[in-house]
Amino acid sequence: LEEALRYRVTVFAGTLSSAVIGEGDDAKEGAAQVQAYLSRGGVVVGEAVTAPAARPLFGIDRVVESAAREEIRFEGDDPTLADLDQKEERVVALDDAAQETKVGTVGYVTGDTASVLARFDDGTAALTRREHEGGGVAYAVGARFLDLITRHQEGARFSSKRRYVNSFETAADVWQLWLRGVYRTNVDGGVTIGTAPKGAPYAVVPTLSLNFSQGARFTPEYVNAAARLKAPTTVFADTHYIDDWLDRAWFATDEFDAAAKAVAASGGELASHSVAHSPVFNRLAMGTGAERYPDYRPFVASRTKTTGASIMGELRVSRELLQGYQRSVHSFRSGYLLVPRGLPQAQDAAGYRFDSSSTQGWVAGAFPFQVPRLDGRGYADVTTFPVVFEDAARGDLKGRITRAAELMRRNGDNGAPSVLLYYPRDTDALPDALPSWREVLSLPR
Repeated sequence: LEEALRYRVTVFAGTLSSAVIGEGDDAKEGAAQVQAYLSRGGVVVGEAVTAPAARPLFGIDRVVESAAREEIRFEGDDPTLADLDQKEERVVALDDAAQETKVGTVGYVTGDTASVLARFDDGTAALTRREHEGGGVAYAVGARFLDLITRHQEGARFSSKRRYVNSFETAADVWQLWLRGVYRTNVDGGVTIGTAPKGAPYAVVPTLSLNFSQGARFTPEYVNAAARLKAPTTVFADTHYIDDWLDRAWFATDEFDAAAKAVAASGGELASHSVAHSPVFNRLAMGTGAERYPDYRPFVASRTKTTGASIMGELRVSRELLQGYQRSVHSFRSGYLLVPRGLPQAQDAAGYRFDSSSTQGWVAGAFPFQVPRLDGRGYADVTTFPVVFEDAARGDLKGRITRAAELMRRNGDNGAPSVLLYYPRDTDALPDALPSWREVLSLPR
């Protein structure tokens, strides 16, 4: 506690219970330390505050714990809420009807010393603020950030009200925006990091998913057109070297070689899209890490069956083969955007640093993130960039451009990048894709 209170803003991560702050004389001593910190102008954020000794610090009279609440609504114009300026950002869904899971929450009943910044659907306070003499401020959040942010990013999908992709979903991002607001509001001269290069209004990451043999023919045209827009493209390519139910063996063919050379010449990035592009990637065994080409023989037998494959095999062997075209391969996107448990940890072990196997709708936000390892050793050194816009549809070019532009603007307003996913399709589709890139990527400030 003494070390934590040396900082300008301190977040008590997890549940602020008696187990954290102590009981009896220990609780009084811990509360006194926090009170002294607040009196010196310190800022405290407490998650799921239940400890009796801590409640007065936050202006909380009583707590009501529940797993039945389904929604949080922000209210008022507190400066920490300034970035929550779009209607979707003012409401956070907590339930997941699809998996019948609920979030454990703590509703607060406050006294006169605290103000309410958000409420649960049952009327109890979900976010409170109490000012202290000396300039300190104590905020209480009625749930853990683990549930409000991290579980979304790990794929627990708490909110059943979201769309998979092409939708402005921010249930996880709003809490990061709010924490940024806490810092900006309470730390004079505090500095935050710009998230777009060279003063641009926002960052855009164009990508291709090269996951079928026919697509290799058209990839050079796509990456060259993007390069003319000064938008080097990341091309996620699978190294399919066995004829199976899904596709013919097309890795290292003349068409694949031409696509890879075009990526290099355009200044783009060649990245892994696995070996087999298995429809059941999320159900494969982890593997040993000793998988090597050509002994590794993944075979897609049907939409529901893949034999001879493992997660480590898909990661390691595809990276090994792509390094024959590009010296360093750092990025991975799974087939069908399937994310098995432990994928970031496996990517870390296989030498990857970046992932794009999730969507903004799936993880409830566009901010890049890292997730905890499964072995208790902190976070995996792999950063995931969620897909914001996927152009899988044909026709309605104007509508697709409008939707992509709107998503980019809204995410850019938050400082979040937008990852665009395109498929290199036949030449009939190419005229649709290129104007959309040109119009979207050339948006005025």
